[in-house]
Formats: sequence, C-alpha cells, structure tokens
Amino acid sequence: MTRAYGKKYDATLRTTDIAKKLRQELKAEKEMGKLPRGLKVSVTTEKFAGGSSITMEVTAVPQGFRVLNPEYVLAPKWESGRAHRYTKAAQRLLKRLDAMMKAYNHDGCDYMTDHFDVKFYSHEQIAHELEHAEEQVIKAMAALNGTKVL
Repeated sequence: MTRAYGKKYDATLRTTDIAKKLRQELKAEKEMGKLPRGLKVSVTTEKFAGGSSITMEVTAVPQGFRVLNPEYVLAPKWESGRAHRYTKAAQRLLKRLDAMMKAYNHDGCDYMTDHFDVKFYSHEQIAHELEHAEEQVIKAMAALNGTKVL
C-alpha cells in the first residue's frame, strides 16, 4: 500500500503543533463565516505507546443549530437505525473537522492485513453532554406535542 499525504502534511510537526494549527484554523474559519460563530470545539492530543491521537470534540453550538436528528431520538430502539443519528448540518460539521485533520496526516494503512500507518489517529465527535442535553429537549418537545416517545 502506498502512503497518501494530506496537503498540509509536514513530517517535522509534532501532534501538539498540529493541534495548535487546528485551533488557529477553527478560529479563522469562524471569523470568515465558514464555520458558525458560537461553535466551540475542543482540540486535545494524547500520546500512547506506539503513537498519538488528536480529538476534535464539539462542545457547544450556536442557538438554532441542531445536532441530533429527532427521528433517531424518538424512534423505538429497534428502529433507530433507519434514521441517521445526526442532522445533515452536524454531519457536514463532523466531515469538515475530519478533513481539517486529514490535511495534516498521512495514511499508509492496509486494513486487510491489519497494518496501521498514520502520523496520528484522529477522532471527531460531538460531546456526550451536548448530545444528552439536546436529546432531553427533543423528548420534552415531543411530550408537549403529544408524540409518543419510546
């Protein structure tokens, strides 16, 4: 397998350096209107034996920005797989965060042979607290509207 390099890849950058650059990019993209103002994203790094990781976690969204898909939240557990967990806007946001990290990474993985070759492991996610709070609002609004919540 050949290694693919992101357009901002630099072998001399440490994971902590990349995290700083990602924080700067987030700030710039909010100022340019490419990301919503009021969006808060935590960028953290972790070192472990054999590698490192960067996690970009959405901890706050602007008023009116919905993260969870109500159809997913309100569906019976056996039917929840029919609707996507996140709204289209949240899916686009997570894809954007993933693309930002991939720009600094390389990928020479061969999953068929269980061979992993990356500069760092990347994770983009919505904070559990944010999801939980929005889930409670969706369920309360459904109860007010008489929608059956299972």
